[in-house]
Amino acid sequence: MYREGEFPLFGAPTFLNDKGEECIPQHYLQFQHSLKSVEKIVTDVEYDEKYPIFVCEDDFGLYIQVGIIGYDNYLQLGTQLNQKIVYGRKWRVEPNLPTSEIIQTLFLALQKAKEHEVRELFVLRQGEIKSTPFNCHHDLPLMADMSNMLLSKSIRDEKGNMTQLIVSWLALIQYNGFDIHLNHVERLSQGGWVLTLSCLESVCLNEESFIPAKMTLLLSVINQNTLYHSLMNELVNLAHLHVSEHFTYRGFTRFSRQLDIFAVANLSVSSRRLHEEGQYQSFKTEWSKLNYDTDETRVPVLSNGILGDKLKSLIESYSPLAGQIPKLSF
Repeated sequence: MYREGEFPLFGAPTFLNDKGEECIPQHYLQFQHSLKSVEKIVTDVEYDEKYPIFVCEDDFGLYIQVGIIGYDNYLQLGTQLNQKIVYGRKWRVEPNLPTSEIIQTLFLALQKAKEHEVRELFVLRQGEIKSTPFNCHHDLPLMADMSNMLLSKSIRDEKGNMTQLIVSWLALIQYNGFDIHLNHVERLSQGGWVLTLSCLESVCLNEESFIPAKMTLLLSVINQNTLYHSLMNELVNLAHLHVSEHFTYRGFTRFSRQLDIFAVANLSVSSRRLHEEGQYQSFKTEWSKLNYDTDETRVPVLSNGILGDKLKSLIESYSPLAGQIPKLSF
């Protein structure tokens, strides 16, 4: 059983699925994906209609791109008549990439698109000024030039009434226009802090409905900077989890925590060792050569420049190094 863009190797081992159907596992196939075959994969993927996935081709080859439909995160919601569509980065797809890896690329692209939105929804208020310190559009070269000014001066626990401090810190932020409240704070006997936070009930009704009614944070130290970072990490983790639990390929939630890890491990073991059986010795030789040739297409070429010299020196420092060494362009 194989799909468009997939070709079985001659003499490849077969495997019986739970329906009693004979199929060839992915690692015994060759791949030559096209725009049409990648489009077919995408049509079998479901997540959220506000995150459409596009498959395109340009002079450099195939790529997938996630669109995001919604209101502008930097404008007042009530002032916007219409939603808009924006697009994420291009994720390149090599024609010889296994179908499973293309599906994983789709999953990762959606996770990162979701994370991008989440980071823009965390708002810090400083008087009349509002900013989104965790967004992905900061000027990184400028930040590197001013790194001394940007380093946090607060690395230890704050002193004083911790409940009052945390409440005051939370009063300076909003997520997607909603306030976040402190329910409980407790210092652990072995060090660190546990915080329970909640959003207003109406937050569960908006588009970012992956936010639970309560969130629990575990902090090694507690200060304003650490609190904001920990809260942002939790929001990103929740967004990633939302994609994991709702991303499906042909109705299957591959990355869901509901999957039995032992069942996944057993299926992997039983389907990946078929070539070790005695009757597949000649196939094993051909299969190993194909894997090597495929890996050879992914070996980078070192440029004749500063980075090329740096990488060449690094790799030589690990000599002798197994695997396929980067090629030299000079």
